[in-house]
Amino acid sequence: MTDRDRGWWIAAARTNDASVFVDLRTLDATTRDEAFRAALEVDAIDVVDALLAGRATGASLRLAARHGATRSVARLLDRGAPADERDEWGRHALALAIAEGHDAVIEVLVDRKLALDGSALAAAILRGDETLVLRLIEAGAPLTEHARRFALDRAMTKVAALEASTAPRPPARQLSELPSRERLRVLALLAHLAWVDDELDEREATLVRELAAKAALLPDERARVDEWLETPPSDDLLGSARALAPESRVLFCELAHRLADADGRRTDDETQTLVLLGLLLRA
Repeated sequence: MTDRDRGWWIAAARTNDASVFVDLRTLDATTRDEAFRAALEVDAIDVVDALLAGRATGASLRLAARHGATRSVARLLDRGAPADERDEWGRHALALAIAEGHDAVIEVLVDRKLALDGSALAAAILRGDETLVLRLIEAGAPLTEHARRFALDRAMTKVAALEASTAPRPPARQLSELPSRERLRVLALLAHLAWVDDELDEREATLVRELAAKAALLPDERARVDEWLETPPSDDLLGSARALAPESRVLFCELAHRLADADGRRTDDETQTLVLLGLLLRA
């Protein structure tokens, strides 16, 4: 396919002409990807729908959020795109939407209670929008003492007058809801548990890899998980479990039981370890 041909497809994507994308067999993978990105940038939702298969990624969601493509953001979220996956500069979709001033995209993410973390709050404070900062806090973003002081430095007196968050976070239902460091801690513990009987069953390793793939990790973080499946983590299992944040503990225990059953049997070592973990974490 020539560059001119590719440009024609991209132009069709930008005009939301989905009729030309009915038979995708004539398109190479590069042209499909470029047309999809072009459709996201202008919120050409019909073309997005036509080309969406396999492309509901964190990168696609960030691109749509950065360009204010509200309908595309909603569609990607519906198809499972991870809202808190970050780019190489640590920015997720909500932080990008805040920085670019795309209020409709912000509302989609906030209404769904997604990515309401310190990064979103910092982006809103940097933007200088106190009303938005208060909206994020009301929706569940944690106001740390550091963030409160940052807001005070930006003359946000209403935010500065609030007390720093003290309420515990609700238990996480999936790894992607946890902060990145906590996700890695849970995955390290699961890898450690997989090695508890001194051998790693491939079914257990597969489960850990599947969980890592859904955890919205950065490439270097994924590499660490792969390393733990080659060589067991050196940290003390029970000591590391004790360091888990409260919102991580129930999820970890659920995943630990899934892992122990992944190979269809539980060894005595696994059973004993699960009992100790349950007592330790009060799960």
